[in-house]
Amino acid sequence: MAITNPLPVPVVPVIWSDLDPAITADSNGNLELDINVAAVIGSIQNIIQTNPGERMFLPQFALGMRNLLFEPANTNLLTKYADNIKKSVEAWDPRVIVAGVDFNTDPDNNAVSLTVRFNISGYTQTFSTTSPVVT
Repeated sequence: MAITNPLPVPVVPVIWSDLDPAITADSNGNLELDINVAAVIGSIQNIIQTNPGERMFLPQFALGMRNLLFEPANTNLLTKYADNIKKSVEAWDPRVIVAGVDFNTDPDNNAVSLTVRFNISGYTQTFSTTSPVVT
């Protein structure tokens, strides 16, 4: 017996949206958008990767992660930056509550990346995003 009236596929409403950082067009020629969780992740990445003075008319919007470039990756410094990341992300994106910041050091390749674990208002799960410290 065929189903004549299938249940509709639930559609998640767009609560937040932002331009996709790749700045690509969809099949209709419109710019792609990051929606909901992807928009929040993009916001966090933007906060982390912005350097002092890069944002016009809002020079205090910055974390200055490039300052870590030639610093020793010791526990004290990374703890200080983890605290700064938490404060900055929560200050600039009120949707986010940071659950933790973890640094992943790779001394053999002179690399450091960080993972931000966070909760979003209205969601029950914890999300995370990882990025290199210096891009």
